[in-house]
Amino acid sequence: RNVLAAGGSGRLESSGGTAAAVTTPEGATGIDIAIRDAAGARVRQFSVTPQGGMTSFNWDGLDSRGGRAPAGTYRLEAAASVGGRSESLQMLLQRRVDSVTID
Repeated sequence: RNVLAAGGSGRLESSGGTAAAVTTPEGATGIDIAIRDAAGARVRQFSVTPQGGMTSFNWDGLDSRGGRAPAGTYRLEAAASVGGRSESLQMLLQRRVDSVTID
């Protein structure tokens, strides 16, 4: 199964993208997403429209020039515009769970 788990770094494979979500603060008028490579350089930035409760989005794996970003680890960051201020948001990344152990 796939789950949403707290964390800001995810692995981009040679094909596909990355699914993620953020908890939407009340009164948010916009959410800006920044994708950074392992060195901290911004690979892509885009905005998503806030949804009530939780805002989901997908990074298609493309860089700011429309080319495919190389496979590797990337950091996803989100900030919401709330009342004229920027508020940093915790990222929830989609992860695959293969098994669960209960002790």
